Amino acid sequence: MRSTGLTTADWAVITEYIDLLRHLKYASERLEGRGKSGKFGAIYEVIPVFEFLLRELETRCNQYEHVNYNAHTEAPEDHLAINLRAAWRKANEYYSKLDDSPAYYAAVCLHPYYKHYCDISWADRASWLDINNAAFRQLWAQYKPTALPISRNQPPASGDIDDAIDALVNHNKDNNELHLDEYEQWRKYELKWTKEQHNSGNVIRYWTDLAPKYPHLSRLAIDILTIPASSCECERLFSELGDLLEPRRRKIGAQLLAALQLIRSWARRGFTIPEEAAAAYTDEEMASKYRVDDWDEPPQ
Repeated sequence: MRSTGLTTADWAVITEYIDLLRHLKYASERLEGRGKSGKFGAIYEVIPVFEFLLRELETRCNQYEHVNYNAHTEAPEDHLAINLRAAWRKANEYYSKLDDSPAYYAAVCLHPYYKHYCDISWADRASWLDINNAAFRQLWAQYKPTALPISRNQPPASGDIDDAIDALVNHNKDNNELHLDEYEQWRKYELKWTKEQHNSGNVIRYWTDLAPKYPHLSRLAIDILTIPASSCECERLFSELGDLLEPRRRKIGAQLLAALQLIRSWARRGFTIPEEAAAAYTDEEMASKYRVDDWDEPPQ
């Protein structure tokens, strides 16, 4: 076998680069959104994925903090440590940009699996929690109804003095929980998802099912959690449209093209297409049956 001319130290550096790039590749793919379950490419994963990547880079940087690169000829070169620090700074720069929108933090807080993630991960960063909680409250204020005044507990109308005192002393404090807003009630009383539920569940269906119980909070959650984590999914969708426009179908209408692409996307996500709708139609029959040419017209 022909020698590559690489030393043991060289292979160690190469292995380190490969291992690091593996984490970067996985993080990128996870936020691009290629998972069939719809779990990947989700906005609620942005903060946890960034934090994992930053921790990984910081740990590797610390490993080279006290290395003397000029100690001997077999000492590692300093380019790996330099590149690691540059990668950490760039990742942290993008991570800091998440503060520009409360949607990222809100998405984590409103997911039944991640709902306590930031409280735990940022336990030693109280200022981060204060700032982000304030931003979340401002966002939630746009959805929640005006809070009702809390009524003062009253003793029973009849009975002696001992009954009146006993009613207030032994008052069930849980009655006060009725005055919590929807977010506080959900956060306190709804169970956190297990890892198995997270891997197999659909968070949008979760909030749809809870809509009767939390009508305003569910609307906020669905609005936030349906935001894509990146533009990759949208760009991929536009790229796929070219597959529909074969040379023989260049004259297909914009509305019909949009309808066909939506059906393809829904089918990939697991939605069942009714048997009647799955029948074969020509472009003209499809446009006529569903009146897609009239979609742009304002309602009468």
